[in-house]
Amino acid sequence: MKRYKTQIKKIGAITFALAFSMIITAPWAVAGSVVDRCSDGIDVGLIFQPDTITFDPATLDTLTCFAPTGERPLYEIAIPLGDWEGGSGAKISKVVINGVECIAYGIYTDGLAHLQEGHSWITRSSETAKNVVVLAKALWHNDERIIAKVVVEHADNGKTFTIAGRAPSTGGMPSGSVHYESFGLTEEAGINREGEPVEISLSVYPEEVATPDEKGGLASEVRLYRVPEKGDPIAVPFQVYDSGGVPGVPNAPDNQSYLYRESKTVRIVFAAEVSAHKTVPYVLTYGCDYLPPPPAPKKRLHIEGEAPGFIVSNEYYTCKLEPNSGQIVSIKMNGEENEDVPPFTNSLTRAMHWNPDSYGSNGKWGHTFAWDPPDKTVVAADGPIMLRITNSGRMPDETPHVYASVSYTFYADTPYIGVSTVMEVRDRYSSSAMRNGEVVVDSHLVTHFVWKDNAGQINRVNTKVTPGQRDEMAVMAEYNIPWIAVTNELDRYGMAAIWTTVDAYQRDMGTKPIHRPGYFCYNHHAWGTPLTYFTRAWVYPFAYKERRPNIYIEPGAVYFERGAFYPFRIAKKNDYGSVEKMDTLLRQPLIRKTGN
Repeated sequence: MKRYKTQIKKIGAITFALAFSMIITAPWAVAGSVVDRCSDGIDVGLIFQPDTITFDPATLDTLTCFAPTGERPLYEIAIPLGDWEGGSGAKISKVVINGVECIAYGIYTDGLAHLQEGHSWITRSSETAKNVVVLAKALWHNDERIIAKVVVEHADNGKTFTIAGRAPSTGGMPSGSVHYESFGLTEEAGINREGEPVEISLSVYPEEVATPDEKGGLASEVRLYRVPEKGDPIAVPFQVYDSGGVPGVPNAPDNQSYLYRESKTVRIVFAAEVSAHKTVPYVLTYGCDYLPPPPAPKKRLHIEGEAPGFIVSNEYYTCKLEPNSGQIVSIKMNGEENEDVPPFTNSLTRAMHWNPDSYGSNGKWGHTFAWDPPDKTVVAADGPIMLRITNSGRMPDETPHVYASVSYTFYADTPYIGVSTVMEVRDRYSSSAMRNGEVVVDSHLVTHFVWKDNAGQINRVNTKVTPGQRDEMAVMAEYNIPWIAVTNELDRYGMAAIWTTVDAYQRDMGTKPIHRPGYFCYNHHAWGTPLTYFTRAWVYPFAYKERRPNIYIEPGAVYFERGAFYPFRIAKKNDYGSVEKMDTLLRQPLIRKTGN
């Protein structure tokens, strides 16, 4: 019988941009290219689509081991059982390899995969099945002898198959590794990724963990490896944080089954290395309590002080957090080439990052820089690869109707600081201003505002006050622009805010709780301490020369932003290529291809 292999083609995303002008000349423009894809990397439960396998299951007659590849980031063992002639209704109930039970495996009969109606059957109504192959998700180690036992259940002819083989001499996991999860990291923006931070979560069953909780549990035995195209896996430095799990709820009254299964969980962060347009497999192992410790990271964060007033530095910058509020006070660029660059800060409030903030009908502002202290401070991860600190609570001073959260993430090997903020209105609020996305510096430090608009144009305007400016407002841009910066074009440096996610929503009504939004650039040279800053306004009748009446913001309104603060050098006049590259890196991170 002829066999036909069907290739599934997935059309790449086509992005359409609607171009408006006073006269619409080209209403639709194709912004992306079409990419034909086969079904590589399509995750179906615990099993990958069969199109990515590198062997013919119709002819396999020897136990064979496979190492992860970019196309299929899995450790697998293919186990041929031969022909089944024991009757209909046969199914596999257990696969054990070198004493370790496999919970994920696929079955092929006569070269075809079973992916529908469960994956454990060999025959249903038919009496026989040819060329039965089990493809098990399982680790193997170099040169080890492999004994695979496959239990087949049948009403009359149940059988246990025992198949032996030997693993290859290279490409296997270190001896002792038992269980694993894997994934591939794919680069599609055309930029080599060197030290890109990647965060991964791992959830396992308690019986898979060898180390007792009192001795460190899962966090102490997890290991991470990068799998090269040739040779053995390479141990990767990483940081564990947020260890936990589900305690498990027995299904009464027998207490033998669980309404909720118990689990053990950890999160890890590491610096990934992936070349442009490549996919690199990574493997997490666990279940062994005697493996060597992971390698120490080559680059480390230096953290001084106590929360919330940390001083954090790496080779790119030193950042100071205000001891009372936890807001960013200043960012100083490090390195000999940046010795002439002063810290980005302001002398008025000791807070380069001023907001979120809110302004009500009582004529009073609330700024998160005025927390003393925040209601809550949580350090979710504390070096050496990543520090994440979040301060949250009611807005200080006169606008307690608003709940705010400010989170900073520092990495050992990146020149930017991750920032995300949330404002949530919890009590009905008569608002004249709701703002975030703000950087405030002393006016003498900078000469220009620079921003990229939503049409892709990079704009620049002088920060010097000029005739005709209204209330010292230099310019207004769209509230959801990709990035904005203050720069010193004479000494060639700047501070950019790059935003990857910006949104507002009313969770009870499904509307956007915004009013006259925009990104505003200000020159307050007439203040006692001259300041220059930009800020995103979601609700802003306050900002215009003829101030408009307040509007009610109902409880349930949420304002969210995520992005990064990035200090940078300007190579030459009108060259903001470093900001554009960083915008691409942040907006197009490595794509995770799940391997299990």
